[in-house]
Amino acid sequence: DGIYIVCTEDLLEHPAKTMSDLSDFLGLPTHDFTDVVSQGLYNVGKTHDGYDSLTHWNDTLVQDKIQSDFNQIPLSDETREEFWNFVKPFTERMVQLTGKRCKQW
Repeated sequence: DGIYIVCTEDLLEHPAKTMSDLSDFLGLPTHDFTDVVSQGLYNVGKTHDGYDSLTHWNDTLVQDKIQSDFNQIPLSDETREEFWNFVKPFTERMVQLTGKRCKQW
């Protein structure tokens, strides 16, 4: 009951709802995040400029970037497969415990 999973794709596809659901889970007062998330994204891109720098939605292709960043990690196919085989049982256990599965898993 104390773990809440936020998937990147949920933040990208339904940012206001995702933030509202997280806020509810944390017991924070109800807040409409629509105005905040409609402005853009913070702390994204190769430089991760922090939360004082706004990146407008149409200035980034976040989902493509997530996948391309992961693919740019210099791993051999064998090492990448070994990694996924190692994390798979832990990921599956987390899915069982939380009932939440992210597309990137």
